[in-house]
Amino acid sequence: MDRILRGPGATIELAVYNSAGDLVDAGAGNGTAVVKDSAAVAIAGSPFVATHGTTGLYTVAIPAALAVLDTYTVTWTLPDATTRTTEFELVGSFLFTQAELRGLDKVLEDESEFPDAKIVDARENTERRFEEAAEVSFTLRGARLLVDGRGTSKLLTGRQELRRLVALKLNGVTMSMSDVKVYEHGTLYLEAGWPCGNRNLEALVEHGFATVPEPVRRVALLYARSVLLRSALEQSDRATAVFTDIGGYRLTLAGRDGPTGLPEVDAVLEQFGRRPAGSFA
Repeated sequence: MDRILRGPGATIELAVYNSAGDLVDAGAGNGTAVVKDSAAVAIAGSPFVATHGTTGLYTVAIPAALAVLDTYTVTWTLPDATTRTTEFELVGSFLFTQAELRGLDKVLEDESEFPDAKIVDARENTERRFEEAAEVSFTLRGARLLVDGRGTSKLLTGRQELRRLVALKLNGVTMSMSDVKVYEHGTLYLEAGWPCGNRNLEALVEHGFATVPEPVRRVALLYARSVLLRSALEQSDRATAVFTDIGGYRLTLAGRDGPTGLPEVDAVLEQFGRRPAGSFA
C-alpha cells in the first residue's frame, strides 16, 4: 500500500492488465475515483476524475487539503464500467527521503537499476519492518481503533507514542473529546470512566514519533541500502557477503542475527523501541 505525505498533495496511479499481464485500456476516455476514509466516508471533492494516460494507466490527483492521517480506499470506475479498488495511507513523515537513500551509495544512483518505485518500496518496507521490530512507529501515522469500554478511566489503545485524538465515537455517535487526556504510552484517560461495551468505542488517533530520531534515520538508510543491494547483488542463497568495485557488504540473516540481521541497526531499534529491555536478544 502506497504511503503519501500529508501537505503537498500527490498523484496515485492504477495500472490495468489483461490475463496475459499486458497493460490495456479499460474502454475509451477517463474514469472516476471515489476516495473514502477508514470510516467509509467520502472525502471532499469525491468523485475525482481518473485521468487516462498511456495505455492501461489511470491517475487521480489527491488534494493537498487532505490532512487527516488515515488509510483511504479508492474505488475506481473505469470507462468500460468495471471497477477496481486500491488503498493508500496518508502519513505525517517518512524515515528518509529518496535523495538521502540514493546519496548513501553510488550504486543506488543508477535509476535504471534502482528506479524511483524500487527506492520508495525499500523505504516503505523499512518503515514497516522497524515498526514491527520496535513496536512503535518512528513516523507519524493515523489509526482508527475499535476498543472495548470497561467502565474504567483508562482506555488502552495499543499504540505507543500516542500524539493526538482526532475523532471519537460511542456506539457510532460522535462523542466529546474535551475531557479526554492523551498519554504518549498509549492511554486515553477519561475521569468519568469509559462506557462499558463490546467494541463500542471508535477512536481515530495519530501516533508515532513527532520527529524521527537521528540515529533511527541513519540506521534506516543503512537497512534500506542493505535490502536493495542484497536483492541486486546476491548471487547465491549460500552467500554471506558480496563485493563490488566500491566495497563489500555482509549479507546477514534476520532472526538469527537480530530482528533485521544488522547489529548496528538492531542496537538502535532496541534503544528507541518500546519493547522490554533485552527483548531483542
